[in-house]
Amino acid sequence: NVLGNSALKPEFTTEIEAGISAVLLNSRLSFDVTYFSRSSTEQIATASVARSSGFSSQVVNIGELTNKGWEVGVDAYPIVTEDFKWNSYIAFTKIKSLIVDAGPNGEIFIGGPGTSLGTIQRNGFPYGQIFGTKNARDDEGNLLIDKASGLPFAAETSDIIGDPNPDFTVGFTNSFTYKGFTLRAL
Repeated sequence: NVLGNSALKPEFTTEIEAGISAVLLNSRLSFDVTYFSRSSTEQIATASVARSSGFSSQVVNIGELTNKGWEVGVDAYPIVTEDFKWNSYIAFTKIKSLIVDAGPNGEIFIGGPGTSLGTIQRNGFPYGQIFGTKNARDDEGNLLIDKASGLPFAAETSDIIGDPNPDFTVGFTNSFTYKGFTLRAL
């Protein structure tokens, strides 16, 4: 049920990355800061196609995606003795993705559990937008409510309803080592 694609091209990625590292206090404290800018073109994805074609999907090239971001790490050893060592590591990451080119229509429905719910790639939006049914609203932005049921009416067309991309992520790991035994907590 997957339509072939004789015009499929290989995916290419170019990236520029720059960073700086510093180690202080006899290696008890270190910092890493990295900036990156990545561009992927001719990305390969499986897209939904009209069921009337006799197929449910096709493997296609979807244009260009950019990712830019920062990664920061701080590694510290607050306590170090002959038998005991405590290590703390904090990692901060901020990534912004952007669909630069989603193909000739400016968007591609990647798929999901139905034809009106799933993931969409749309020009000018971050990667992986959630596409689905929205509530109908009037010209002033007020919800249109069905008086019989008390529930809002669904809009006539589906649209982007969510962004799964976090603003940033932070990880904090502690490792405690005593005489060869280690306990880690994330």
